[in-house]
Amino acid sequence: MKTPRPFAGKRRRGFAIIVGIAVGQSALAVGMAFIVRFLFNALAGLPASGETGKSVVIGIATLIVLLLAWMRRWERVAAESLGQSYAHDVRLALYSRLGSLTPRDLQGQSKGGHLLRFIGDLTALRQWITLGLARLIVGSVTATSTLAALCFINLNLAAAVALLFFLGCMATLIMGKRLHVAIRVARKYRSRLASDISERIIAMPVVQMFSQVRRERSRIERRSSDLGEAMVNRARVIGNVRAIAETTAGISVVAVLVVGGVEVAQGRATPGSIVAAMFVLGFLTPALRDIGRAYEYWHGYAVAIDRIEAFNSMRPSVRSRASATAAPITKGELQFDRVKFDGVLQGLSATAAPGAKIAIIGPNGSGKSSLLALVAQLVKPTSGKIKIDGHDIRKHSVTSIREAIGAVSPDLPLLRGTVGRNIRYRFPNASASEVQDVCALCGVDEVLRKIPDGLEGRIVEGGLNLSLGERQRIALARALLGRPKILLLDEFDANLDPKTAALVNKVIRQQSGTVLFVSHRLEQIIEADAMWHIRDGLIVEQGVPSDLLSREGPTRSLFKRQLMLAS
Repeated sequence: MKTPRPFAGKRRRGFAIIVGIAVGQSALAVGMAFIVRFLFNALAGLPASGETGKSVVIGIATLIVLLLAWMRRWERVAAESLGQSYAHDVRLALYSRLGSLTPRDLQGQSKGGHLLRFIGDLTALRQWITLGLARLIVGSVTATSTLAALCFINLNLAAAVALLFFLGCMATLIMGKRLHVAIRVARKYRSRLASDISERIIAMPVVQMFSQVRRERSRIERRSSDLGEAMVNRARVIGNVRAIAETTAGISVVAVLVVGGVEVAQGRATPGSIVAAMFVLGFLTPALRDIGRAYEYWHGYAVAIDRIEAFNSMRPSVRSRASATAAPITKGELQFDRVKFDGVLQGLSATAAPGAKIAIIGPNGSGKSSLLALVAQLVKPTSGKIKIDGHDIRKHSVTSIREAIGAVSPDLPLLRGTVGRNIRYRFPNASASEVQDVCALCGVDEVLRKIPDGLEGRIVEGGLNLSLGERQRIALARALLGRPKILLLDEFDANLDPKTAALVNKVIRQQSGTVLFVSHRLEQIIEADAMWHIRDGLIVEQGVPSDLLSREGPTRSLFKRQLMLAS
């Protein structure tokens, strides 16, 4: 996925407006310089126009000042609009890329790093456009035009100022490498701190339970100190860059006074010319500062865009082919044909008939969850085929496959918002009666009676203000809304209370579509139409649960303890 460019689309017009504003400001500044020379010479008693002429010129000067102020305001608004437009487009591109990547693709990437990319890096991009590139355009045009005007006023004055201006720009460029390194290091430490804080916020109950608050505080303290030192070093380098601009501006004033004094003494310039040159410096000095700061913002942009482009260049492991069509899923039949996956599944083959309730069992790490993830198109098989209703899912769009699937998993938490928003999440246009039916089926209506405001009751992030059973009921309702042809339940019954577990049993029995569920509970498994026992990536035994549990074999051996307790 390509990262949007600053000059793309409608922003070209915005930059044209910035250039127009810069030209307008420069023209007014040049005109003002000549007016200042005229007025000073006239007021000093040097040959000039009459009183009427001076009055008119003063009026024009006042008008120019007002126009310059208005253009500054317009420039700021136009620059901010450009920066926000660019940040907006990049933000959407980042989100689109994030949405195309599976959890497996994102392994090794921290949440803190993602937050920094969406906030810190986008801020750097916006600053480059708003405060950097826009001001660079205005500053460059202003500097060029005012220096040209100064040449007309006095060539020696112009040469002195231009030389100092050039030396200041060169000194700023020399600082570039140090500035880039300082900004990159500061970003690295900011990312580490953001990652650590994000993880500790999520894991705070663990930290508190094992009395590690002090130890984790020490870790955050080290990260914070590292970031503080990096930011101070960054500020030091930026301070050097800004000091160069200030020094150049100050020396330029001295140069104008010294050279101007010599020029006046030798009769090559009037006092008005010196005053006009000082006025020109009033425009050149901010332009020089703007160019120096633009250089600073550019390095921030360069570091940020490098990280953004690296993220956007990640290739999703699961993506639709260019020729992919919508999957015509009507029954929900599932076929696995010698499916292999990343050393976990070793050529698994099986078929789930339409509407079948399949219990998937096996020891930890045998490939049960991986099998469900393959159906949901969250991972891609290394080899083999998966078919739904006889159609190879590789030939159809990922979105159309997922639209036909409902899922409940510990990896699919509830979202912050209302209960109704969570239930409607996969099917936003569901009618009130459909929501009511699924709430009654999954026992959510009992939960709603305990929650103030019912469906409008608030759920915190992850649903942590609800019990596990309540969360599972809402998650199950979310998965069932829209009548999916395939329902995937991964460890959905772990740690459930007996009442909720019995309710889930009822939901599975009443589900018209195909159900694949991973479970370790005997009372849950015995209700299935068929059982697939997976071990070492292969189905070692399959059949009706009661048959497999009644004869000696790997399935009976796996549930030996539970069978003894039940007898």
